Formats: sequence, structure tokens, C-alpha cells
Amino acid sequence: MSDAREGVVPAIEIRGLDVRFGRGSRRAPTVEALRGVELHVAPGEIVGLLGPNGSGKTTLLRVLCGDLRPSAGELRVLGRAPADRALVRRVGFQPDEPPPFPALSPREILAHLAVLAGLERGPARVRAGELLERLGLGKVADRALGGFSTGMKKRTAIACALVTGPELLLLDEPTSGLDPSGSLLVLELLRELADRGATILMASHRLDEVEQLCGRVVVLAGGRVRRDGTLDALLGGGTDALCLRGADAALRARLEAEARALGAEVVGWTTPRRHLFELLRELERGA
Repeated sequence: MSDAREGVVPAIEIRGLDVRFGRGSRRAPTVEALRGVELHVAPGEIVGLLGPNGSGKTTLLRVLCGDLRPSAGELRVLGRAPADRALVRRVGFQPDEPPPFPALSPREILAHLAVLAGLERGPARVRAGELLERLGLGKVADRALGGFSTGMKKRTAIACALVTGPELLLLDEPTSGLDPSGSLLVLELLRELADRGATILMASHRLDEVEQLCGRVVVLAGGRVRRDGTLDALLGGGTDALCLRGADAALRARLEAEARALGAEVVGWTTPRRHLFELLRELERGA
């Protein structure tokens, strides 16, 4: 399923993906979590995954990390099946819940995960220490996770996803539960990773952060892809405005040709972009 046109293996390639839960009986009716999903993510892209609760965002991430098996369709992650053991070090997944090891410290959790992924114990502990410092957990790195706040647990979960130095990051609400400084810290780290070539697929309800970080968004609703495109393409349909420099109030009301004739510098035409809130509201009304 590689992209022959570009000669590059896509980071993510999905065709006709369905995920169904239940047995189709009265006691366990079938729930279609994903229906006919098509998605192509190129290496190095940062893609925001948007949609209301129950739209299929978490299900999609769990399928991509190999945690769930699809009911139908084809998908490849870095050119391989999601459950391929070769992806353990190449893909990092951060679920929207803390690591299930409350008695262990962040340093122990990260070191164990890195060793299980194939790193030597010494380098694994070094890598764990560096990440915990970077995420502001250096002073509590050896305390039991069970006593942490929600934000500290979220930072630990993000560190778990990053500890193997993955090429592809699958993130489920990476800044939920974080205070403003914690959110800023995580966003800065994600930008650094993207600058180094990492691919990021990030589910989030924080639309302002999606606009800051992502070059493209995919909107899910009812288990289907409703929109897929760059922010400029999806949000750029506003009202045109003529921008003038050096013009008084009366002159700004005239047309471009008249403004030039009267000696004002015409900076150019701009098309103000809508906000993501407006796009999601529009989709909800349509649904």
C-alpha cells in the first residue's frame, strides 16, 4: 500500500476501515465505531484528529497502535501491519489515561518500557531520565505514580509514548488535564519532534492548540471522515478584505483602483480564516 507516486512509504495508510463492536444480538447490538474510513498521512505531517465524543477518534488510534483489530479494510503503519513487532520502537502511543502502574515510579515505568522495546538497560535509564527532566518530572521521577496529580500522570503518559524515540506518535488528548504551563511545555516538545521529522496524529478537543500545531485536520463524526484538509483549505472561506496602508478613513472606503489613483499603497487582498469552532458547529448542524 505504499504511495508509488511519491516513492515514499506513508506513515499511515487506511482504506475502507470498519470497526464494529457487539454480536448483532438484542443483548449485544452491533455498534459501528468506524465506517469506511480512508486516511493517508505522509511522513513528517502533523495531523489533528477532531470530532465530538463518540465520533471514533480513540478507536482509530487504538487500531493504528495494534490494540484493536479492524472488522474490515486495509491499513498500514510505516508500511507494516499495526501488530507487527517491528513497530514497537517506531510507534509511540499515548492513551487518554495514566499508565496502569500506580506503585511504580515514572523512571521505573519508562525504563521497563524501553527495555521491553529492545533498548539496553543502561541507555534505557538515561533516556528515561532525560525525558522526565524535559517534561518537568525530574524532581518526582522516583516517586510512586499513584500519588501524582492528573497533570503529572499525563506528563508521564506522554513520556511513555516518547521513550523509544518513535518515528510516529499517536496521541489521545495530549494536553487534557494539564495547566497552561504544562500544555505549553508539551506543545513545544511536539514541535521539536516534528522539526526532527517525526509524524504526529493527535486527537484533541483543544482547537486553539490544534490550530497552533497542526498543518492539517481530519474531522470524524459518526465513525466517518467528514472533512480532511489543511486549515487554510477548510477555514479560509471568509469575506475578502482590501488592505490599505497610508489611507485615511474616507479613502479606505473606496475601491483598490481609486485608492491607487489617490496615492495610497495597496498591501493586497486577504481572506480571513474562520475558526475551527465554526467548522465543527457547521458539521454538527448538517448531521
